[in-house]
Amino acid sequence: MKYTTIVSILLTTCILFGCFQKEKQISDNQSLVRVSAKNPLYLELSNGNPYIPVGPNICFPRLITDETEAFENLEWMYQKLAENKANYSRIYLGAAFYDIEKYKQGEYDEHQIQKIDKILELASKYGIRIKFCFEHFRNLIGNDAVFATSAHFDKPIYHVSHGGTFTSAKEFFASEEGKQVYLNRVRFFTERYKDHPNVYGWELWNEFDVVDMDGKPQSTVEWTEDMLARVKSLAPNHLVMQNLGSFDSERHRELYRSVCSLKGNDVLQVHRYIDEAARLPICQAPMDVLTSDAIKELLAFGLNRPVLITETGAVEPRHAGPFRYYEKDKDGTILHDLLFAPFFSGSAGAGQSWHWHYYIELNNLWHHFGRFNEAISGINPLEENFVPMQIEHDLLRIYVLKGDKNTLMWCRDANNDWKSELVEGIEPALLSNVTINAHTITNKSGNADLYDPWKNTWEKTSFADGEIVIPSMKRSIVIRIKNE
Repeated sequence: MKYTTIVSILLTTCILFGCFQKEKQISDNQSLVRVSAKNPLYLELSNGNPYIPVGPNICFPRLITDETEAFENLEWMYQKLAENKANYSRIYLGAAFYDIEKYKQGEYDEHQIQKIDKILELASKYGIRIKFCFEHFRNLIGNDAVFATSAHFDKPIYHVSHGGTFTSAKEFFASEEGKQVYLNRVRFFTERYKDHPNVYGWELWNEFDVVDMDGKPQSTVEWTEDMLARVKSLAPNHLVMQNLGSFDSERHRELYRSVCSLKGNDVLQVHRYIDEAARLPICQAPMDVLTSDAIKELLAFGLNRPVLITETGAVEPRHAGPFRYYEKDKDGTILHDLLFAPFFSGSAGAGQSWHWHYYIELNNLWHHFGRFNEAISGINPLEENFVPMQIEHDLLRIYVLKGDKNTLMWCRDANNDWKSELVEGIEPALLSNVTINAHTITNKSGNADLYDPWKNTWEKTSFADGEIVIPSMKRSIVIRIKNE
């Protein structure tokens, strides 16, 4: 072998090794979020460490109009999330408080821009990654807030009557000019925050199937397909994704399948709420059943991408405001269920609650994020090849993640749910010495760790021949077994 060839091989080896070492040396807080190449059902950081998104939507200030007070409140909420090791939230860039096009189409207000800078400063300070949703309006004019503190769903400055260039939302979505107005905003944000580590990703539109286009599902798919490609070209190193309205009727299934299947839709997102007027009966089910089913629906598409329930909670019929029983849920049973059930059903992260103020903040439920993180502490889903399944039981709904190194079980009292506890006022029972026949999971004997998320306590228990005994539990408990 020639000397020059040997030198070339050595140099190449050194360069490759150096690149590998460089990637591993990047800290978590400097890394970007991406879909894992090792296990594409989950997310990771660009340094190779797993990223499990945990946190609620905090999209805009609800009751606060003073800017200083609003950012003090936002910082307080981010601090609460950080105290509980949460790492994710969401912002509506089109909300009135944040909208950079506040006064005129195509003109970006410097003071509004500074607000977005401030969000990312706080996110960096507290280790929160933000999913920025570019837009959410449904009509150009006449689509006011659903209730006093909800977002407005119109964009008057785009309408000809307010100095804009469009006569309707249909014209905006159908024309290349409308697409360019949208992409100009996208370009501004993606250039200003290029490869910012606290940008989790970019979301095209909130509940895009509800916008006033032409009523044809195919138009929703075609616009999304076009914009996914264009936005990804502007933000190649960040996640790009789309979302649709609440999966609460049969007609949503094929549209969800079509949009989820689009190339460039990096994360498969689903919205679903407890809604007593929803067409699908599953939307009146216990929260764990409702959210687990939503994850299973999207996983069944077989697309081998991360699946997350990115808006969930409970609403007045039909999406008329926050649930009337939130005030009674001082223990946070709804929040607990929506955090745990999706992940233990194969989701890439915890469920993401919508009602950050009317539910989480007013009931001081921040600790639930910490309890979820404690339950999965030390678990790396990239190395597990988790298979989600359920074990039949008379008293419990048992959600299982069977992995290569660990098996996780979240056990939920089947006789306790939002109806029994919040509507009927029935206190959850204390269950004692409950036996689980886990032969389908393991037929061995050994030790298991039990975590009580309501008390934040761990204890060990032994099991024999695949039968596990839970000494005591109220509402739910987590079981962790190390696979031999």
